[in-house]
Amino acid sequence: MPELTDELLAVMDANSLVEDSGCIVWTGAKSRGYGNIKVSDAVMFTHRISFYRSTGVDPKEFNVDHMCFNPACLNPAHLRLVTNKQNQENRSGASKKNLSGFRGVSWHKGKSKWQVCIKHNGVGKHLGYFPTAAEAGAFAESARISLFTHNDLDRNATNREEQR
Repeated sequence: MPELTDELLAVMDANSLVEDSGCIVWTGAKSRGYGNIKVSDAVMFTHRISFYRSTGVDPKEFNVDHMCFNPACLNPAHLRLVTNKQNQENRSGASKKNLSGFRGVSWHKGKSKWQVCIKHNGVGKHLGYFPTAAEAGAFAESARISLFTHNDLDRNATNREEQR
């Protein structure tokens, strides 16, 4: 991790903007949505520097997860140190290519049903076929809650349902 010089901190502060969501968004250079800055001939991710700045903990071989799902966010309250497995668990939902609208749910042409597949500890798991995408989506969410430790979106949705 680089030395946190006054010059570096001034550049970080000058290139960030507070949003209504609470995110402190990096407005400088980005790569795949993640803020980056050149420090001593090396390009570094700004959220990693922000995490180090606020905690004093060098993330080293760990990931710094955006609990807010905004890769440009620098808000230390939105960042946490995680393993690669934990980082993969905390997704914002179904991918853009997903036709079902549910994470881990896809159409199986041969069976003419919706199938649930998730990845856990680097191993793909097929969890079954369902007549509707909604049933498959509910099953996939339940499976993620029981297997994953850092799937905040699923856990928060379940907690909101239980409070109603």
